[in-house]
Amino acid sequence: RTPSRYERDAVLLVVVDAAGAPGNPTGLPIYTNLLGASDRSARLISFEAGIRASIAPGWSLDIAGYHNDYADMASAAFGSVAPIFVEGIPFPVALDSNIDLVAEGSVDTWGGEVTLAGQLQPWWQVQLNWSHFNYSVGENAVTGQPYNLLTQPSASPRNQFKASSAIDFSNDISFNADLRHIGEIAGGMVPAYFTADVRLSASPLPNLELSLIGENLFEARHIEFYEPGYPAPVGFVPRSVAAEVRYRF
Repeated sequence: RTPSRYERDAVLLVVVDAAGAPGNPTGLPIYTNLLGASDRSARLISFEAGIRASIAPGWSLDIAGYHNDYADMASAAFGSVAPIFVEGIPFPVALDSNIDLVAEGSVDTWGGEVTLAGQLQPWWQVQLNWSHFNYSVGENAVTGQPYNLLTQPSASPRNQFKASSAIDFSNDISFNADLRHIGEIAGGMVPAYFTADVRLSASPLPNLELSLIGENLFEARHIEFYEPGYPAPVGFVPRSVAAEVRYRF
């Protein structure tokens, strides 16, 4: 993909590290700026394969796998550090640190997915799905450390599982339920969670649908995403219950 305007031209004050704070061994506050300097499109070599089989009447099994080799990914690289002076004070009061976004990062990702779908009864359909994701970040030849990628693969869960059930009690009444398990992300900053969504629908008239919906039912709230590289508040997804009326015309 081509670099975004953010990756090419951003000038962003990312964080201020107070003097003596963890990660700041100096006696001065550090103002860290992120400067977009990525001038090349990322390159991808991708391999995918899959198979689908009918294993019994009304039942199918899907298996898929992939391997992606990314190069020239936007990554953060140390740029420069300069002292900040204030008029009338002969010594620096802070440090100005620049981090450049450059197109030099690399990462390999691979994984797979298995889906089993079928009918327990003509009116009852079920589906089981499991997916796995793994990755390996390349090392910078100069520093010997992994690239600090703008898009961190650790922001994706390694394992996800979903079980779905769809029951048609009649032509007018249906019940759908999903159970989901999502693995931890960001090195455990977002814990793994297990939750459920349900929906009961009825159509008393041809164009009218009434529904009761529950989402994320097992906890009052949970975290779904966290960005360690940007000092933003952590967002939570709450449990929710709703009623819906839908009329089609």
